[in-house]
Amino acid sequence: MILLDFEGVLKGDAQQSGHEDWINLTSIQLGVARTITVSGSGKDRETSTPNFSEVACSKDADISSNEIFAQSIYGKKICDKAIVHFIQTGGEGADQVYMEYELYEPIISSYSISSGGERPMESFTVSFTKIIQKYTQFDAGGTQTEATDKGFDLKTGKPT
Repeated sequence: MILLDFEGVLKGDAQQSGHEDWINLTSIQLGVARTITVSGSGKDRETSTPNFSEVACSKDADISSNEIFAQSIYGKKICDKAIVHFIQTGGEGADQVYMEYELYEPIISSYSISSGGERPMESFTVSFTKIIQKYTQFDAGGTQTEATDKGFDLKTGKPT
């Protein structure tokens, strides 16, 4: 399960404990690339600053649809930080957040909707100024064993 929250500004229809009113996503995509150049002798390589794609999200139409559409038109920062949670069922059936993304100063930069007669599917992209990825490892019993996080600030061009 993938859930998205814009600090409660955009409300979805999720009802999972601790994630009430978050937005249910069906998919999410993020990419990072950089240019690597080789010097004349081929011994040294130089790398550019990482180039982040916007976060591409897909979802079924729901209570958040109108506001997501409107935000794509407004083109303004929605909140200070959007959060994406990847959730698995852990020990004793409890939901566990095993991966999280924090997207700072999110702006919805594109929006599209499509349907072949069924419930519409929406796609939108989120632009951000800083990103943090967190991963939490759980053992077979559902106990957290390790947690790590890494990030990058696009304003400063430096890892966080």
